[in-house]
Amino acid sequence: MLEGCALVSPIALALLVLSCLLCSDAGKYTPVTALPNCLECPSGKFTRLGGLSRCDDCECTGRQPLRSAVTGVGLVTCVPSLTVTALAFVCIAGTTGRAAPNASSSACDLCVPGYFASTVGMSDCAPCTERNYTSTTGMSRCLQCRDGYVPREGRTKCAACELGFAQIGNGSTCSQCSAGRASGTSEASTACGQCAAGFWSDDGAAACTRCSPGLYSPDRGYSRCLTCSAGYFSGSGASGCTICPNGTASAAGQGTACPACAGGFYGPDLGMTQCLSCGPGYASEKSTGGSLRCIGCDIGQFSSAAANPTCNNTAAGYYNPEFRMTAPIACAPGTFSASISSTSCSQW
Repeated sequence: MLEGCALVSPIALALLVLSCLLCSDAGKYTPVTALPNCLECPSGKFTRLGGLSRCDDCECTGRQPLRSAVTGVGLVTCVPSLTVTALAFVCIAGTTGRAAPNASSSACDLCVPGYFASTVGMSDCAPCTERNYTSTTGMSRCLQCRDGYVPREGRTKCAACELGFAQIGNGSTCSQCSAGRASGTSEASTACGQCAAGFWSDDGAAACTRCSPGLYSPDRGYSRCLTCSAGYFSGSGASGCTICPNGTASAAGQGTACPACAGGFYGPDLGMTQCLSCGPGYASEKSTGGSLRCIGCDIGQFSSAAANPTCNNTAAGYYNPEFRMTAPIACAPGTFSASISSTSCSQW
């Protein structure tokens, strides 16, 4: 005889036997064809009470039925509002807390954006870390920001790295580009590239700047441009300085160009830092400038001072019989010179 069953009428006895054979656990059922075995409700179905021969369909769209907090098995109930009114349940992934019918907290709390709960029954939501974020409630895992983006606003969203910054490697923050590097002219950069030779940059630069004339940077990654030495010059974006040619000169700090030596001056060598002055009795080879040497004044001419661009012709009444004269010679009494540039005087 089945334990707990009394002697009654045949019909009542049959019903009583059947009730004794049915499962007494919620979340399980016993179909007539499977007596006396207890089966777990399949996914999407549940029983709140024992002693049932079939399971009911869950009506909570998008929610998972919870498992029994006592046995850990069996789909016990659906929770469309996450509020539990019967038995004891473990909160699903993406929520926290333990829902109990008579406890002060009878609902599972959704994890807020920026947090997640990866397994059932978690007492607290965990914050997203590294490059991860969540933008909606009830997340069971964090999502990773794509390259060039980092978590912002409490890891609730991803934002592109600004100009002058880059998301490098697996970094969770945007790193400012150091001097000598630049992020590029578009946001969401993943690297700070070195400035090319002839360019430079300060900290936090989006683009590298060309070196100005008179300056240069000889290699990649320069944070400032160097000044050309005296006797040298450079144009814009130079990676080196060029020596001044003959007939020109460039002083220190004036290396934007090598000006031609003025008339009366000359530059005999390459890389002159200043032009030299032609002495008395001499004039520059080119009166308009750019001379490589000085030439002595011809006969009938003279140059009385330094830095003369040309030699002077002797006036009438004067003569110069030799080269490189510094002053004209007056004709002696009884003699004369009727024209300029005379080399001698004639008797009256």
